[in-house]
Amino acid sequence: MTEPLVSNGPESPRRERAWGRPLLKPLLLVVSIAVGIVIVGFVGAIDWDAVASAFARLSWWQFGPLVAVLLLRQVLNAVPLSQFVEGLGPRRSVQNDLAANLLVTVSPPPGDVVIRVAMFGS
Repeated sequence: MTEPLVSNGPESPRRERAWGRPLLKPLLLVVSIAVGIVIVGFVGAIDWDAVASAFARLSWWQFGPLVAVLLLRQVLNAVPLSQFVEGLGPRRSVQNDLAANLLVTVSPPPGDVVIRVAMFGS
């Protein structure tokens, strides 16, 4: 007797679609290539000479405060999320906020909602 592709027993908490598995790898490849093209387009559009010139004007001691202020800003942006979602700590809220910001860079605005919902579900 053949074994079923999908098990509904207690060892399988989530049902998987048999037709979705063969499509998953090609879909991930296409999405990865598309995101790669977008990222290369963004990186290529940056005026790296201007960035280097701006960093060259900084003193060595100014890098520490810049990084500290950047981290503080990220935490302060994410703390309200941890206050409104029960069980979500500051670490996970910062992670969620950074992921949503990165996603919004390469996708339309509803995309950040999708990743937030997926992260809350995990």
